[in-house]
Amino acid sequence: EMGNELDERIAKLTEEMLKDESIDQRDFSLKLVEEVHSLWSDREPVVIVYYTPPYYPHIYVEGSAPKEKALLDAVADAVSTTESDYKLVYKKFFPYISDLSYGAAPKDPKIIAALKDNMPGFGTKYDLPLEDMQKLDLPVLDIGAFGKDAHKFTERIEK
Repeated sequence: EMGNELDERIAKLTEEMLKDESIDQRDFSLKLVEEVHSLWSDREPVVIVYYTPPYYPHIYVEGSAPKEKALLDAVADAVSTTESDYKLVYKKFFPYISDLSYGAAPKDPKIIAALKDNMPGFGTKYDLPLEDMQKLDLPVLDIGAFGKDAHKFTERIEK
């Protein structure tokens, strides 16, 4: 509807917000989305989906690459040989955020483009060292108790 004027408005708002250190990465993204939505002529209810920083890429260790297989074999060996009063189990996918996610990144250019295109503020207020993460390409895992509500007063550990 607005053509290049939209890009100009976004650039101006970005420039203004970058001067204000009180605006964190999440609010920065939200304000950009709100601005674009406010300029749209359609006033009907709408759901807007976008990524907001910080982004934690998911890592799934399949076991198809040699280093992934070696890692999974080592975990299986540790689980089967460790004596414990608890039943040790492992899950192939950790469904929460972890800094371990920065050990690798998708290599498919389409996935990277989709991430960048759907995260307002990517490359200005928020940056992710994708190339460095791709070079690392580490299969990672989180060893420890499985819990809920990490870093909250309601944090608890599952047996």
